[in-house]
Amino acid sequence: MSETSIETSQYERQNAIISYCFLGIFILLSRQERFQSHFINSHARVASIIQFLFLCLIALTVRSGNF
Repeated sequence: MSETSIETSQYERQNAIISYCFLGIFILLSRQERFQSHFINSHARVASIIQFLFLCLIALTVRSGNF
């Protein structure tokens, strides 16, 4: 079984991590060259989906009054 490794720089890893700090949507909307890596965009996309679902869950909880 062969493993494929993705070579990423420390800079790309840091930008991918930033997307999980509620900035994923802004990274996806950014036109700057430093955010155009596939690695960064894939993490930003996943982070945005997770954050959207989290906000929906909070809204439903507040609306139902079960908090």
